[in-house]
Amino acid sequence: MASYQLFMKKLLLALGVSFSLIAQAEAQRLLLPSVPFMTISPDARSAAMGDAGVASSVFDANALYWNSAKLAFSDKKVGASLSVTPWLRNITDDMAVIGLSGYQKLEKNLVVGLMMGYFNSGSIQFTTPLGQPLNTFDSREFYMTGSIARKLSSHLSTGVNLKYINSNLTGNNAINNVSYNPGRSIAGDLNLFYTKDARKKNAFKGSEYNFGATVNNIGTKISYGAGKKNFLPTSLKLGLGYTFHADEHNKLNFLVDATKLLIPSEPIRNAQGVIIKGTDPDSKTVVSALVSSFGDSPDGFTGEIREVNLGGGAEYWYNDVFAVRGGYYFQPAYSGGLRYYTVGIGARVKESLGVDFAYLIPSTSSQSPLANTLRISLVYDVASKKKSKKVAPVEEAVETTNE
Repeated sequence: MASYQLFMKKLLLALGVSFSLIAQAEAQRLLLPSVPFMTISPDARSAAMGDAGVASSVFDANALYWNSAKLAFSDKKVGASLSVTPWLRNITDDMAVIGLSGYQKLEKNLVVGLMMGYFNSGSIQFTTPLGQPLNTFDSREFYMTGSIARKLSSHLSTGVNLKYINSNLTGNNAINNVSYNPGRSIAGDLNLFYTKDARKKNAFKGSEYNFGATVNNIGTKISYGAGKKNFLPTSLKLGLGYTFHADEHNKLNFLVDATKLLIPSEPIRNAQGVIIKGTDPDSKTVVSALVSSFGDSPDGFTGEIREVNLGGGAEYWYNDVFAVRGGYYFQPAYSGGLRYYTVGIGARVKESLGVDFAYLIPSTSSQSPLANTLRISLVYDVASKKKSKKVAPVEEAVETTNE
């Protein structure tokens, strides 16, 4: 098996795509960035709502992954989260995704944070072109993120992240007389968040509206050797959030996210591999790929629309203590066809400690590699403010929250 094909299988496996799709990759023109584990949502709360979280109204440490600008609206002084996901546990027991994040509010409108994402992608068996076994290697990937977020007004905030990425798929091994090495890259995120509290009479009834936008993983190409460089999973995410407060004890949250990879579309090639329609991805720089990613599909505008993934869901909270969640994630067949339902629950204890669970149910086949995916997250908020049960005008309540 050629080493590059081995990489592609690892990439598809990391995303949960069945190996049966590999032969169809060219026909479907799958977008295959490097380090795809960076697109796996680490926290159980958002995972239970169809992997949507760009515009959610919960400002905990997991916002560092989804939209760090949200943290500027947190009323907590310090927060942290730990998330663990045994990955593809139906077919292997040596893969896992781990997320660890924390933030601190330095002043009223300024927050800094740190996050680590780690992917244990298990043991990989190298072979000769004739299929004879060579050596094995335990693959590991991780990224470290530093973040700063600032509130620009009572409704608007922005955030910037800087990341270091390390992807060690092969170690420093020579495979079929070709030397490979760990891939490394530097990247950044740009985040925006807008929130509007439309409650009229008091703080316990009415609606809230949120909008979020992020451009993630803008960074240098990553190389594993052999003279080939690969794009990071640069993406644009747009999110909408709506919260309805029925009364003091009951509220409903609704979320929807749209995601598009900002990397070159795969061209149409003939049997000899010659491009007959579209452009060569290897000829593009990071900047040119980002700019042209909205119009480079060989299938035109229809192809661009088919590269957009949608996720959304809802959650019900009782007394801000117990939550029930559900959602759905949709990826067009053109781009891989990942589709699944999500469910989950969450609980908060003493307004500071929380735990969330999420469970994934594939909608296409019970044999999906993603079947029985379970996530768990622990959330801890330090020095959280006491909540007043007194009904107050919304203007006063919102001002208190912003401070």
